[in-house]
Amino acid sequence: MAEIWVRAPLAVRNFRPGQFYRLQTFESTSPVVAGTRLQIPQLTVSGAGTKGDMIRLLVLQFGAGPRLVSRLRRDQPVVLMGPTGKPTEIPRNETVMVVAGRWGAAVMLDIGAALRAAGNRVLYVAAFARADDVDHQDELEAGADQIIWCDRLGADDRAPTATWTRASWPPTWSRWCGATATASSGPGAASASRTSTVCW
Repeated sequence: MAEIWVRAPLAVRNFRPGQFYRLQTFESTSPVVAGTRLQIPQLTVSGAGTKGDMIRLLVLQFGAGPRLVSRLRRDQPVVLMGPTGKPTEIPRNETVMVVAGRWGAAVMLDIGAALRAAGNRVLYVAAFARADDVDHQDELEAGADQIIWCDRLGADDRAPTATWTRASWPPTWSRWCGATATASSGPGAASASRTSTVCW
């Protein structure tokens, strides 16, 4: 996951949690390496918050184009289109469950904080391919009251389980419906208080 901050006052003014952008570079400012111009093609990127006149963007680095994002230079001009997509509905004083994979985790960085600021209790099922795919764990935990950490590959290639807690890491994992989930209460809780099931 690459994180970049782009100065774009209009994009910041119109952004709402859950929206996304299109990002690309100009051909004329893209570097040439071994005769190949390394221009970032149009990418869909998650908006993950704002600060002043800057928007925070998170890019999953699958494929050559997204990997070029980490090569952007400070003050390099980019094309940023958006925001687009319907903003996430933020209710008030309810219990909200969010089920999201790695792409959704990027959006959850902003949505979780907005949900909790509106007085909601947030339960987050975080579904990743593997444990080392988790980025910004502290922010994800701050945006939820409880998190169920899940992955589909298993931490050690054995039958995984899921740990339902907010502060326990590294987690154990869930791969299929009916895996055992251990529930613990609050940060640092060491003992199970109940069991449940998690469906992948």
